[in-house]
Amino acid sequence: MKLYLKNLTKNNSFLKLLKYSVTISTFLIIVDILNLPSKYLIFQNVGPIIFGASVLILVIIGLELKFYDTFKMASINILDVLSFTLMISSLIYGVIIALYNNLSMYKMIILISVICFFIIIMIIRALRLKINIEEAENYQTNILDLKEIFTGDFERKEDESILVNEKEVDYDLLERDNIINQLYSAILRSNPNGKFVISLEGEWGSGKTTIINNVKRKLEKENRNIIMIDEFDPWSYHDQKSLFYNMFDIIIRKSGLKYSTLATKNIAEEISKNIFGIPKNGRIFRSLFNYSTDINILKNKINDYLKLCGKKVVFFIDNIDRAENENVVLLFKLVGNVLDFERVTYILSFDNSQINKIFNNLNIDYQYLKKVIQMQIRVPKVNKSVLKRVFKKCLDNLLIKYGESEQNLNYYNSIIECMSRQNKDVRDFKRFINSVVSVVFNEPSYLNKRDLMIIEYIRLYNLPLYQQIYQNRVYFISHDKIQDGETYSLSFNKEQFNDNAKNYLDELLSHENNSSYIDILAEIFPYVDRYKKGQALEYDGIYYSDGLYSEITKKRRICSAKYFDLYFTNTINQFILIGELVEDFVGNLNKIKSYNNCLELFNDFLESAHPSYHKEVFERMQFYIEDLNCSACFNLAKILFEKFYDIDDTNAFFALNAQSRVAVIIWELLQNITDKQYNEFINTIDGEYGKMDVIYQILYWFKHDRERKNKKGRKEKMKELYKNMGDDIINNCIDIYDDLYYNRDNVRSLCKLYEDDPTTFKAYIKNIINEDNIFRLIYDIITLSYGQKYKYTIKKENLNLLTSENEINEVLKNVEPRTSDQKFILDVYKNYKEGNTNEWGEEGIITDELVNIEL
Repeated sequence: MKLYLKNLTKNNSFLKLLKYSVTISTFLIIVDILNLPSKYLIFQNVGPIIFGASVLILVIIGLELKFYDTFKMASINILDVLSFTLMISSLIYGVIIALYNNLSMYKMIILISVICFFIIIMIIRALRLKINIEEAENYQTNILDLKEIFTGDFERKEDESILVNEKEVDYDLLERDNIINQLYSAILRSNPNGKFVISLEGEWGSGKTTIINNVKRKLEKENRNIIMIDEFDPWSYHDQKSLFYNMFDIIIRKSGLKYSTLATKNIAEEISKNIFGIPKNGRIFRSLFNYSTDINILKNKINDYLKLCGKKVVFFIDNIDRAENENVVLLFKLVGNVLDFERVTYILSFDNSQINKIFNNLNIDYQYLKKVIQMQIRVPKVNKSVLKRVFKKCLDNLLIKYGESEQNLNYYNSIIECMSRQNKDVRDFKRFINSVVSVVFNEPSYLNKRDLMIIEYIRLYNLPLYQQIYQNRVYFISHDKIQDGETYSLSFNKEQFNDNAKNYLDELLSHENNSSYIDILAEIFPYVDRYKKGQALEYDGIYYSDGLYSEITKKRRICSAKYFDLYFTNTINQFILIGELVEDFVGNLNKIKSYNNCLELFNDFLESAHPSYHKEVFERMQFYIEDLNCSACFNLAKILFEKFYDIDDTNAFFALNAQSRVAVIIWELLQNITDKQYNEFINTIDGEYGKMDVIYQILYWFKHDRERKNKKGRKEKMKELYKNMGDDIINNCIDIYDDLYYNRDNVRSLCKLYEDDPTTFKAYIKNIINEDNIFRLIYDIITLSYGQKYKYTIKKENLNLLTSENEINEVLKNVEPRTSDQKFILDVYKNYKEGNTNEWGEEGIITDELVNIEL
């Protein structure tokens, strides 16, 4: 209840509530003593009617005023005031009529009921208030002060943004003690008989308000003989009259001069007559109450008081340059001539360049200020190194709270460097925290945090440049260009592309508003980095040789066509989803030791990705090989070999398809396992005759180890296995076209093993060829090429490597195609035999869509 009463009287004076209570109780006593109700109720049956009507009217009023909703409100409101007032009124009324011996039984019952009713309401409201206050105390704000961020003295809840407020502070992070002490000493040293005016001049964002707050804190702490006036803000007033009235009123009130509000208003009106030409009103009224109308007499009275009170008045006026133009001039006029009271020191804070513009607009000579200001203090520019140190420390603390590792903090240094070069102030930095950092690290995003932070920084401070980057993507996307048709096509003519790019970037980055962004653009766009170094954007050869591609793909960098749009649209695409899928798989694989559990994990992983995305999936997987532990590498190598033909084998345009990529991955995995594990892998795949082509592809990468990854002796063991298995197939006449072993291109891999002994190989083919497998043999001879259409052809040299036309024709005499796929293969063969060509002279059969052949 104590807490309830404290909150009740916080915004409602106890004396005021008591005044209401006495008024109501007095009215009740008079009504009771005069016996007014009984006197005017002539007929006995009228009383209940009036009583019932009164109750009904009160209920209706309660519904109109929404007393029930008011009752449910958590904060103190009119219902609490009414309950407290009526309860006290009832108590006073009861006590007084008891003293008059007029407290009858029915009155006592009514009074007790009324008092108990309001006490119950107050108790319920007090309990509700207590609960809500406790809940409010548990509320934790995420709007912090910059000092808390600088010191790291704050916590962050999961999924919560960290924001910084823009309130005035009384601490200094920018090492401006000298200027603070200068202003503080100037105030202490000035003991004027009349007024004394000090100007604190500096650019917007230079920290004038912080300096003033530090000075006020020191004055409050060390000097008791100073009256400080600091709540006047000229920015709040839109007309001159209200500005003057409030400025005058605050001087009177804060100085301690005991004028009533009415008297203060009349004095202000008298003075304002000479300023605004306002005619005097109420002359008779002021004469009756002896208000002087002589301005000098009024000022003398105020000056006498200020002189004799033994205290000095310091009037701080900040944000002058943000006021209306006419109000700015009026304020200087008031300080210089009208409100020139004795022992008052004015501290006027403003940006002198802005005041100069205002004076020029109003055709006023700026030199006028020399008559107003006696002492000028200029706020020096903030030391860049100090400001950069504050920004760096604050950003580091924020990044750590957002979960970034300390090792990666320097990754963001370029942003701080850019802010320092662009002379961003503390206010700009706060906007950066609220508008960029909180969005980048709290909104769900799978993009690179540093790249996203830089592009959002550009969007915040240079929207035209941000739009230029998005609209001219061809000069910023350097990787995965094939995913963006326009970018890919324009980069074919590299010489022309480089000329166009240089001209575009010359014009873009020579612009005054854009030139300071070149360093952070170079951080996220390799093209800009090469431009900055005077190099061509594109050069002959494969761009992947720059060594950045793995990082660009794994970290989803903005320079990749796969992710560029996402930095501007705040969406996700299949590349993001695939990346998450691969990362989860790799993370889980490292935790599992059992091969069977790893195989189950892989099966689920493969089912999660549509075959059309297998190429992207395994390209991505290759970048995570170094993240796998030894056991995971061993298990994954065996799994990929076992599941090789479950992976999509659709040909890719100028790139490895998914199966070919898996062969590369297996080879790399075999370099990351122990010798014992490698020997076990060799033993596991020995006898897998249906995967001769897989072994051949793995061996290909052993032979073409440009990066010198091969472990000593492992290539030789794989080569020996391949030869031994080939010899087994030939010597034991194992039918490689049997359902148990058949996979397309197995026979070609076997053929390459016997390049030096084609007779033996052809004899093997002749021994196994029959009516059941003839279509599989022809399919191995067919070559698929594609552009806008798909072309199936047979080249004579390919056919002669495996067999001869006569042997194929001999088998085909007794064979009829049983499926559409077999018929299609036979048509391709007949087309070859007959030498048919189309109207453009092309051989083979051309289709609009890929024919998925199953044999």
